[in-house]
Amino acid sequence: MFLTIVYSIIVFIFVICISLRIYSRYILFRCKSNICLEGKTAIVTGGSLGIGYHIVCNLASRGCKIIVADKVITDDVKDAIYKETNSKKITYEYVDLASFKSVREFAERINSTEEKLDILIHNAGIGKSFGTLSEDGLNVPMQINYYSAFLMTHLLIDIMKKSPAARLIFAGSAFSFFNTISINKNNPDDINLGTMQLDYHTSKFCVIAASDIFSAKLKEYNIMSNSYHPGVVRTRMINQFKGEGMTLFEAFIGRFLSFISFLIGKSPEEGAQIALHLACSREMEGVTGNFFGEGNSRFKPIQAYNKKLCQLLWSHSEKIVKLTPEEILS
Repeated sequence: MFLTIVYSIIVFIFVICISLRIYSRYILFRCKSNICLEGKTAIVTGGSLGIGYHIVCNLASRGCKIIVADKVITDDVKDAIYKETNSKKITYEYVDLASFKSVREFAERINSTEEKLDILIHNAGIGKSFGTLSEDGLNVPMQINYYSAFLMTHLLIDIMKKSPAARLIFAGSAFSFFNTISINKNNPDDINLGTMQLDYHTSKFCVIAASDIFSAKLKEYNIMSNSYHPGVVRTRMINQFKGEGMTLFEAFIGRFLSFISFLIGKSPEEGAQIALHLACSREMEGVTGNFFGEGNSRFKPIQAYNKKLCQLLWSHSEKIVKLTPEEILS
């Protein structure tokens, strides 16, 4: 009797796993646009590896001029991208997203060399930093995933305005639904970012909220801003939730993510498809202020509909990245 129950449970789990695998393949989205991007210029952060690498290769194969913005740019990466695309329209610019100084230097170079910017894809991200702070004294996932993207966008707005229809794209995450951000109970004019055990989740919520406000502020310039969830993708980020120095909660999350990634995870090339859809597809013309998953607009985290909280986050971010009066968007 006992063995029968055990076998039944094993079979049930096996059937569930197979069903999830089949379902994940069934709903897998692919960008169907064949549009040429000749004459367009795009920046892709974190374009040397993973999802970013495939975004770069796809856009370059369409004739787009690409600026790969990354901290690690090796000859092997350059050779691989050239071998994949045969494109000579790809340039590489160093930027350390854990440094506001580096972001400002990067933006200054781009503003001095580029006449316009048609596509800005904030793809770079990090899962965990295990307590270390950036040179600006900030939580590293929050700075890399959110604050630096917020700052870079402000600094590149002027050349995006010179594009007839620029597209601003932020990599969010379904984990944003588990964020811990809230309005500070002791000071209702400030926000509380919550526990740093969920800093990745909170940083991705901030990305979605900021994308919405960029959408509202930039629509008059025909700049479309959207965020998206690439899905569960088998990238190196999963490994950041493993190793020494983790809490039991973080260790559990790491093992859970590894199992889910193995079961239903996409390849990085598959994970790039939604970003490519937002960047290329004609059906995305004029579409702004949305959060996408598998090519369709999705419901956002409930806090994203709290206008007061989102505006407090925006004001908080302006102070954190130290925008000058001239850089602040009205």
